[in-house]
Amino acid sequence: MERRCRVGRALGGAASCTLLDELVVALAALRLHRDQSATEALAATAAVAFAAGSVLGTSLTDQAVARLGRRAVLLGSAVACVIAVAAMTAPHGVLSSCLALFVVAVVCAPHHALSLSRAYDELPDSPGAVQALAQVFVVVDVLGPLALGVVADRFGLGAAIGCLTAQPVVIFACAALD
Repeated sequence: MERRCRVGRALGGAASCTLLDELVVALAALRLHRDQSATEALAATAAVAFAAGSVLGTSLTDQAVARLGRRAVLLGSAVACVIAVAAMTAPHGVLSSCLALFVVAVVCAPHHALSLSRAYDELPDSPGAVQALAQVFVVVDVLGPLALGVVADRFGLGAAIGCLTAQPVVIFACAALD
């Protein structure tokens, strides 16, 4: 039972990564266009910035885990991620917004892979059980975007982006309990 709890915790962390995936890119692009008067083409650079940051962060993950361990990487990147997401909510220009999004992508890159691998490490001979437990968290994928849409509609895109700090907080909590 304890192993299944650890699997559930790891899968909960992995599910939270939905927030800092396509959702952060969409909110950042909308904010650039609506709040910072960037052209649609310039706002699309948010996706490029995020993709580039993700590639860099992913390529650094294995080296960081080899040197520091999975837990330390998750704890450190979660703290850095909260700071980077908070920087995205500050009013600034298009270039600095894209830079903040790039940093978010770099520091959140290890979260999904390391959380998911933790779940599979707990039940190495039962990948089907891990996948079955993962289905419990599909609700995050469905309701997360809807909830953020409501926040954006009522309180603005900056507030919705601020809500994305929930993801690194969940990752930090999962890693701290590991």
